[in-house]
Amino acid sequence: MRPLCHIAAVGALASTLACATGRTKGDLAPVEGLSTAEVEAATRPRRLALLIGIDHFADPFWPDLKYARKDARELGTVLGRPDVGAFDVVNILESPATREDVFAALAALEKKIERPDDVVVVYVSTHGTLAPTPRGDLERILVLANTRRSELARTGLRVRDLEEAVAALPSKRSVLILATCHGGGGKSLLTPEAERVLAGLKGLPPLEQVSRAQLVLSAAAFGQAAREDDALEHDVYTYFLIDALIQGADANGDGAISATEAHDYARRRTWEYTEGRQIPAVTATVAGADPIVLAGRATRPGLPVVYSYRPGLEGFEVRAGGRLKGAFPGAVVLDPGPRHLTVARGDEVVFDGEVDLRPGMRLSAESLLAEHRPKWSVALRGDLFGVVRPGGIAGLTTAAAGGSVSLRRTDLPLEGLDLALDLGLARREGALGPALRTTLEALRVGAGAALSWRPAWGRLWAGPHLSLVFLARRLEGPDLDETQRFGTVVPGAFAGIAVDAGRFEVSIEAKLHYLPLVVDERVESVAAGTLGAGVGVRF
Repeated sequence: MRPLCHIAAVGALASTLACATGRTKGDLAPVEGLSTAEVEAATRPRRLALLIGIDHFADPFWPDLKYARKDARELGTVLGRPDVGAFDVVNILESPATREDVFAALAALEKKIERPDDVVVVYVSTHGTLAPTPRGDLERILVLANTRRSELARTGLRVRDLEEAVAALPSKRSVLILATCHGGGGKSLLTPEAERVLAGLKGLPPLEQVSRAQLVLSAAAFGQAAREDDALEHDVYTYFLIDALIQGADANGDGAISATEAHDYARRRTWEYTEGRQIPAVTATVAGADPIVLAGRATRPGLPVVYSYRPGLEGFEVRAGGRLKGAFPGAVVLDPGPRHLTVARGDEVVFDGEVDLRPGMRLSAESLLAEHRPKWSVALRGDLFGVVRPGGIAGLTTAAAGGSVSLRRTDLPLEGLDLALDLGLARREGALGPALRTTLEALRVGAGAALSWRPAWGRLWAGPHLSLVFLARRLEGPDLDETQRFGTVVPGAFAGIAVDAGRFEVSIEAKLHYLPLVVDERVESVAAGTLGAGVGVRF
């Protein structure tokens, strides 16, 4: 560990700007007794790695692996090379490694982290499996040297626990690389219990969410096999990850190889080598420029990049000025300047517009789509409207059919907050006995503010709603012709769901309001409810 007093002195002196000597404002000023290289070495973030390779297992259910330890050792060699990774700390944990050994190694690594911007790499190469949970679903388990098939939860390592441990490190620039899989083939083995649960699932569980500034790189997508290869003498993904660092897979040309650049290179080469049978995956949360540098040093602004690892955008192509530049998942490098970008898969276009691309810009496709997605929508719905209280109210408790129109503005005044206006009409004719007819008419004018959530397939919303309700109930009979009218402002709530279909959407919305209603000269507290379904257009 570098002496703290030395770091503090260097940091204070290095912050002096060199304007008087004609340098740019970002240059380090000379410090007496220290070279510029020494100043930079003392002030740059450190790089630390913990590499775990397990290829021998006590339980014979898990066959030995050939290259797990070799993968960890050779990746460590490359990360430690001064001309490649230049990592300050490279710790390797090999077989036999238990759960206790892994967490002890993480604790030792934590003590060497000096600053939040230190880069931390945790790599694991071993078998992966799935274990049933008390909820009846499956969770991902890493197989350790003493993992027993009969006690997976106690002797294995839950991927979620490892993710949480890495996310809890003082570094905010961490990457967890899992050279394993959990789909039942290759480096993954399932117990009979897990196979039965997996067979009953309609879909495969997604990777868990990870914390800000953390990457989880997986050698294979969920449900695919991660493979060792005798010709490469490596895990396939690890081989190409090492190759990315040695070959200098600096896609945006800034001088540094980031974790996502290395992964994109390894992902593409793994896909080609296995002829599409293995597709590495990434779960990423990175704000702004990718801060996790595995090799080199950023010495200049890189080319602008548009990226996405979201499953919903897989296979979408990015075109600039009509020319194909790349596809998701991964990062697509573009030329700086004003560009007309199109993001599409076949006839499905999710973005088509002008973007001012600046050097060094790293733009997520999700933010690009959010910025240019339609903000307004108009929907027409068929409704059922009714007012109800215990015991019922003659002529009111049966739903009245009608229709409504709603106008919505999303992300106003804040992102994730929607404002809505709606107008609805409903009418019902019926009979109370053989001689008495009833007619109910309802006019509703409302406004609401809703918190909204946007999954890949559409939108969910819920929030408070205020409605101005006018009701008219007419009773007609041989000796009776009476109309009762009532109007008031009523508080309530609304919630809905919409499924996107290009510029159109199909939606269902429900509203419920408290309604003080005068019935037979008495004030009754009732509930006014509306359920509607229809189609809308976004613009």
